[in-house]
Amino acid sequence: MIQNRSSTLAVREYTARKIRSEKLPQVVLVHGAMDRGLSFVRMVKLLTELGIDCISYDRRGYQDSILTEPFSRDNLPTIEDHVEDLAELVGSRSTIIFGHSLGGTIALLLAEQNRTPITAIVTFESPLPWLDFWKKEAAYGMELEDLEDIELAKNHAEAFMIRVLGSERWNKLPSNVKQRRRNEGLVLVSEIATATHRKPPLDPSRITIPCVIARGINSPHRYALASDYLTTRIPKTTTAIVDHTDHGIHLTNPTEATRLVELAFSIAVS
Repeated sequence: MIQNRSSTLAVREYTARKIRSEKLPQVVLVHGAMDRGLSFVRMVKLLTELGIDCISYDRRGYQDSILTEPFSRDNLPTIEDHVEDLAELVGSRSTIIFGHSLGGTIALLLAEQNRTPITAIVTFESPLPWLDFWKKEAAYGMELEDLEDIELAKNHAEAFMIRVLGSERWNKLPSNVKQRRRNEGLVLVSEIATATHRKPPLDPSRITIPCVIARGINSPHRYALASDYLTTRIPKTTTAIVDHTDHGIHLTNPTEATRLVELAFSIAVS
């Protein structure tokens, strides 16, 4: 655990299992909505075996990164707060960021600011909810004033988990686990609503570092549109379309997810 901007973040640092001749950036793994840093465990094993130091963490309000002052259920972290947390984790060390889903959106927002030593970014199916083609449904359809509706937030979290796990697996979870996941809905709706209504939205043309923009071959159409939008606007971009995966690539195909990081390394040093 580290003390970070007056709040406690659960951060896990992993040291490379072998020494490489060249000096490599660290990799920071950023999870998406309703996820955890430990979901990257298989990627971490592969990356450290390649000689790469890694950091994963529970984003503010998820799992072990509890909300403490100045954040609370009445003062929820915004998308900008998640960007600031990532900036502090990167610090002054050369870094490649792998951002899954909303984690990739957070990485892009940080890269736009050009204030941290990020070497490259990999995003996988990262939402761009401020754009017109991004369907405004579920939490993406919330207005900022809706954040006061705590029960609505919890219901969005439950619906999210059912989409991920399926109803049968969700119903088998212990009641205390289901309650904890429902409580995380407060963070879910805050980060998504503040990203959706962010002013000004992301300006991809300001991102000067190499970016690998990745999606699954059978990903929903909006992710294909988002990928095209970014690759035509970020100056140094490589598109990657991955077979044999679903949205949770770090869980279902960590080998391909790791290859995306290796691709970012190769592009950054070329």
